[in-house]
Amino acid sequence: MLYSEEMHILKFSISFIERAYRDRFEQILTKPRIRKKFIESLPHFQHFINSNMLRIPGSFQELDEIYKALSSVRNIPDEVYIISESAKLDMQFLRLDDGLNEIVSSGHSSIISILPGELAYYEGEGLGERYILSKLP
Repeated sequence: MLYSEEMHILKFSISFIERAYRDRFEQILTKPRIRKKFIESLPHFQHFINSNMLRIPGSFQELDEIYKALSSVRNIPDEVYIISESAKLDMQFLRLDDGLNEIVSSGHSSIISILPGELAYYEGEGLGERYILSKLP
């Protein structure tokens, strides 16, 4: 494992979560009750830093297109970290392609942290609510 769960959470928080909500988000590491509440809010999460979000256009909503966009970045790690409404997927480390296969169009809102604090994927509950979160140059 290249990156720990803690590194994924903390760097994701700094790069992609509004400052006022960061402390609360980071508590998902140590407080199961907070994690549960966060997971419940995930379908319509409103505390992302919008300037770091890129909505995936309708013509690129297919699994293969999303995978191509995310994997085109150099040095994608072998494992990504998942935060998900799906109890089966939440807190798991998977390969990017396996994580996307499980999440895209599954009906479970999820975050895939790919490069901690640099690249992630978010899928919300709504139709077409798919975003790339990026701090890459």
